[in-house]
Amino acid sequence: MLYDSGLDNVTILDSYLLNAKKKCITYLLSLDSKKFLHHFYKTAGLTSPAPAYGGWEGYNGSSYWNFRGHMFGHYMSALSQAYLSGEKGTLKQIKTAVKGLNECQDAYSKGNPESAGYISAFPEADLDIVQQIKPHTVKQNVPGPSDEPHRTVWVPWYNLHKVLAGLIDISKNVKDDEVGSLALQVASSFGDYIYNRISKLTSNKVLLSTEYGGMNDALYELYNLTKNINHKTAAECFDETNLFEVLKQNHDILNGNHANTMIPKFIGALKRYIFLGDNDYLTIAKIFWDIVINHHTYVTGGNSEGEHFHAPDSFGKHYMSERTCETCNTYNMLKLTRELFKITQEKKYADYYENTFINSILSSQNPETGMMTYFQPMGAGYNKVYNLPFEHFYCCTGTGIESFTKLGDSIYFSSEDSIYVNMYFSSIFESKDIKISQEADLLKNDKISFKIKSKKPNIKLYLRIPDWCSEKPVLKINENPVLYTEISKYILIKNLYKNNKIELTLPMNICVYNFPDKPETVAFKYAPFVLSTSLGKKDIEKTAIDGVNVRVSVLDESIPKTISIPKDSNLIRIDDSKDGQAQFKLQNTNLIFTPHFMRYDERYGLYMTFTESV
Repeated sequence: MLYDSGLDNVTILDSYLLNAKKKCITYLLSLDSKKFLHHFYKTAGLTSPAPAYGGWEGYNGSSYWNFRGHMFGHYMSALSQAYLSGEKGTLKQIKTAVKGLNECQDAYSKGNPESAGYISAFPEADLDIVQQIKPHTVKQNVPGPSDEPHRTVWVPWYNLHKVLAGLIDISKNVKDDEVGSLALQVASSFGDYIYNRISKLTSNKVLLSTEYGGMNDALYELYNLTKNINHKTAAECFDETNLFEVLKQNHDILNGNHANTMIPKFIGALKRYIFLGDNDYLTIAKIFWDIVINHHTYVTGGNSEGEHFHAPDSFGKHYMSERTCETCNTYNMLKLTRELFKITQEKKYADYYENTFINSILSSQNPETGMMTYFQPMGAGYNKVYNLPFEHFYCCTGTGIESFTKLGDSIYFSSEDSIYVNMYFSSIFESKDIKISQEADLLKNDKISFKIKSKKPNIKLYLRIPDWCSEKPVLKINENPVLYTEISKYILIKNLYKNNKIELTLPMNICVYNFPDKPETVAFKYAPFVLSTSLGKKDIEKTAIDGVNVRVSVLDESIPKTISIPKDSNLIRIDDSKDGQAQFKLQNTNLIFTPHFMRYDERYGLYMTFTESV
């Protein structure tokens, strides 16, 4: 099994990634732990130190949609990742968060000794309710501990998972400060509370009847840290074994299922394998991954429409929607993917990760404001719509700030004697035995260079041969062409002596991807980069509201649904734009395509339907 490279061992040098991270850090530092803690203090019967945020983190007296606490959990995880990667300015907010939760937990435990360990932005009554009836049937007021009326939270275990995960991430990432130990103490007490609550259930069926996020994932992580058998038992209660048994037979039962409810279940299943060694759970996670990638995934790596999976390979029926590719799903699929790669070293996981990281994750952020998408429309005539910084706090805002504070976590992986290079971005990986300096800019040059300083000559270097590589790669060491050993589509380089210089050339080409159920609708990629074309800025500020106050794009109906072109019209590379952006022209049209992940302020055509002109 491979290990994480460690955010503290990776320095990002790529200018696009650096800007993306900087914008996210600026956003993080504009937020305040005390405001997120408002409802935690209220639930604990304490006076809040600051007014609450609104949006999904707030209370709206006219609605029972309620997600309080979830964004705070993501915020803690993101802060801890930013801290680990060198952003020491985040420590103040980390301390405020953990000490505030500790204070709330202690106060609640004293007032409610039978519920010791509970920490939440909402009363325990909400958990009582979802253990009896489905939450979407609950519209009545439920008395809260404060003078404010209280509406039942929609998915309480989902919210609590984010808080528990945030504490665990702080305990793992902030080890050089006592706040890391305190975070684990609070998380452990919370784990005890969860065990005490759910151990009283005669069946876990009602527990699993509503979205619970990655509670099994987080509780297995907690068990790994505490070795408390009760935490393992609690985690197992959130394993949906009936679902797993069906998937083990390789049955695609995803049609109609809420995608972001399904994916974390299999991340948790994989954690069970990692920490308990149950091979069936590895098999289940791999089968689920194959089904999603092979039959439910768009060219960008995203999936779903309207937050749900649909019938296998039915993209043509759903892609012309403003609600395709929820960004949370992408975040969770990448979380599952990187763990599967670490276990198996199978290149298909690395290929998917790179594609999705570039074309869905990087694509989700406005590079000027740092704000992030909820949905990413695949159909022609839409535009990307981003969250507002203090008004929304969507689920995808939460996963988004995590994604953009860990941009360097999957470029490199390592074992005792090996380093795997999975993505090609300018960066530095440095451990006690080796320093790898990588220079890469694939949109401008197909050559990647590495400078190696190694204290141990027996370290092996594995360079991924991407699935988009159009010809056999060329390798030079110290400027001399060399024959190389290829193992499972990785170039293996041994004897890494001090001051080696490596140059890798990866030939690149344009590929066309179409829908199995609508082959005339296509998307283009240049090597790892999905391409799209500008379709103007008409009514670009116009948005609609979907679901839980989610802003979505409104289609420009004036844009043609089908474009007629002569047979054998090819997409060809032309000179870069004046600002240095790679450009590709579709022959016999005026359509200029550029990398989609960089597009943010205009309508676009990504999947487009073409017919042959007579």
